[in-house]
Amino acid sequence: MGDTLSIMAGNRDHFFEHPGKGTYPLRQIDLIAPEGSRRRRITSDPLLDNTWSRFSPNGSLVAHEQRRHVKDKVLEYYVVCGRDGANPVEIIRGDKLDEELRVIDSYPSYPYYWVPASYPCWSPDGSRIVACLSNGKWAHGISDKLRFALVFATPGGHFERGIDLEKLGIVFVCEIDWK
Repeated sequence: MGDTLSIMAGNRDHFFEHPGKGTYPLRQIDLIAPEGSRRRRITSDPLLDNTWSRFSPNGSLVAHEQRRHVKDKVLEYYVVCGRDGANPVEIIRGDKLDEELRVIDSYPSYPYYWVPASYPCWSPDGSRIVACLSNGKWAHGISDKLRFALVFATPGGHFERGIDLEKLGIVFVCEIDWK
């Protein structure tokens, strides 16, 4: 049985002001013991928004979504770090995948195409992470069709492959799990 919970915590002191969408608090990832003791923040930059965290199977790593606000753009990607928050690595970044899920330098226009659509999911042996991405935020600006995809990467940030779920007849995804 585990001894630590991962919590996405609101950050009352730091907000992002989006020119078109308004104000919202930037969130951080904290770890706590199940009885509520030993609170420790593992994401420390108050200007980043950190959400949707999951422990690796052996508990040594944490994968989560992170949003970085650069000028008027919001860059969304998945990060893996140690359970102490050390050595964060970008593993999957939506603006570095084209419409066919091929790795590119950067999507040629903003808003870009793929954004996180769920929690990251670890392979049972901890050697890979799968993430569900969608074009949902931008479907009306880039395509009139909502699409979901699974994207596989290693905890070290090596992109392995993407699966376009529309080609499998799957038109909407809520959550994923791997056993």
